[in-house]
Amino acid sequence: MTNESRVIFETIGKLAGVNVLFDPDFASSSTYHARITVELTNVSLEDALNETGLLTKTFWKALTQNTILVIPDTAVKRREQEEQVIKTFYLSNPITPQELTEAVTAIRSLLETRRIQQINSLNAIIIRDTPDKVAIAEKIIRDIDKAKPEVVVDVAVLEVRRDKSRQLGVYPVSNGAAGVQVSSVFAPGGTTTTTPSSTTTGTTTTTPTTSAGSITLNQLGRLNTTDWSMTLPGATLSALLGDSNTRILQRPEVRASNGQKATLRIGDRVPVATGSFQPGIGGVGINPLVNTQFQYIDVGVNLDITPSVHTGNEITLKVRVEVSQVTSESNIGGIQQPVIGQRIVDHEIRLREGEVNILGGLLQTQLTKSVTGVPGLSQIPLLKYLFSNVSDTLSQDEVLIVMTPHTVRLPEILPVNERTLDVGTEGDVHLRAARPSIESDTSVTSASTSDGSAATRMRFENPTMIQKAGDTFQVPVQIENARKASSASFEISYDTGMLKLLQVTNGGFLGQDGQPVAVVQRADEQTGKLNVTLSRPPSSPGVSGNGTLAVITFQANRAGTAPLDIIPARMQSSSQESLLAEGAEASVTIR
Repeated sequence: MTNESRVIFETIGKLAGVNVLFDPDFASSSTYHARITVELTNVSLEDALNETGLLTKTFWKALTQNTILVIPDTAVKRREQEEQVIKTFYLSNPITPQELTEAVTAIRSLLETRRIQQINSLNAIIIRDTPDKVAIAEKIIRDIDKAKPEVVVDVAVLEVRRDKSRQLGVYPVSNGAAGVQVSSVFAPGGTTTTTPSSTTTGTTTTTPTTSAGSITLNQLGRLNTTDWSMTLPGATLSALLGDSNTRILQRPEVRASNGQKATLRIGDRVPVATGSFQPGIGGVGINPLVNTQFQYIDVGVNLDITPSVHTGNEITLKVRVEVSQVTSESNIGGIQQPVIGQRIVDHEIRLREGEVNILGGLLQTQLTKSVTGVPGLSQIPLLKYLFSNVSDTLSQDEVLIVMTPHTVRLPEILPVNERTLDVGTEGDVHLRAARPSIESDTSVTSASTSDGSAATRMRFENPTMIQKAGDTFQVPVQIENARKASSASFEISYDTGMLKLLQVTNGGFLGQDGQPVAVVQRADEQTGKLNVTLSRPPSSPGVSGNGTLAVITFQANRAGTAPLDIIPARMQSSSQESLLAEGAEASVTIR
């Protein structure tokens, strides 16, 4: 540190009534003489010290209310002299330890902090670092600790099946074989038998009959047409028509968080043999099921959806839809194995809120035609229906999958989350105006008092509101821990596209003793800023306590989530003392 720098620090300290101490590593300042003029016009003491430290590569810290210590700005001195605090942050929205790890990684990377620990069992993060870095980490955690958006997907699976069958023609009865059978009436070996028969005259005659079979050679010469018989096969006339329609409709609903896969299974679990088995050893039969392992396959409607919500009410769906059924069975190695027919749609689509999308119209047509009859005769036109049976079968199966996504929760990104934060330089991370002030000027006090009492703040009566498009609703603005307040000024930011400002009225807090309250409002429809000032008569005493400061009336224009934000406000007491009040956040969900 140069002598001139020491003079500047000491001069600033004398002007502000602050004792300035220097780190022992600095050379003694008893041998220098310099004349330096320091002016602090429109500059706070803290800003003057910060600027001087930046130029002289030093930093300072407050030891008491009127004493500071000036220290060389080195990494070693920073670790030795900078004060540190420890704070635990409890996050509300992480679901898995990985999400908590992502927050810890972001803070460690952005702030280069080393002492940070995550507690998975409590969804908590513990940080030990300088007050400025801990405050910045708190801002980061507040910005990213948001509830994940959720999506409800309406799924309609429609299956239409139509089967037609027709049978027309004549076909034999005995085993389906058409033709003529001829047999001999001679019994085997030429033997005959007599069968008595009666006549009308009362005399009995015998008729020789021979059982059908083989004949001898000496009987061939006596054969004639009466020795043979002919049997015609029986036939059935068939005329049958069948027509059946089947309609299956399934309407499941799937709800999933952003980036999380949701699974839906509707149907049966069918066992399928896997592994190996041994049908027998050495001729000794062994049950083929002894060494067989089975796994179960989901058959029916299988749905896997992973949604990703974007701004502008758009949703990307990673979808896998499978519609399957057991169509037949096949014998493999002595075990009946099911044959499963399936239709699968696997892709990614991007849809708008409420947009209907057809994922697949799968149509399958099967035509089967069979002819059974007498060879040759069954091929003659027209006559084929007398000597054959014609069967026609038509099967049509169509599957239609319709999906409609709806967002039920969106991330509440408020204007305060999008604000830029001044964190100093890369080598010196700190918040602007974040250190405890040692100034003697008390024209503007902080929100918390020196006696440790609660801070004055403004808030919305209901931080989460749900309204319908077109409805008119009121938003009360509350004040807490006010002390002798005579007037209050605050600014509210809102989305002019989703909300229409109608009026601002007095909430009754400042006029609770019967005094009139003047309400002045100024709204900018371009930027969505509303400035409101409420004041009591100048001669009236101030008001303390809690109550409703103002009531703002809006009209909901269109669906979506509209943020509301109270920018830290300024109040004034009856003694003309200014008091800063903390702001608040809220959101309005319009359906």
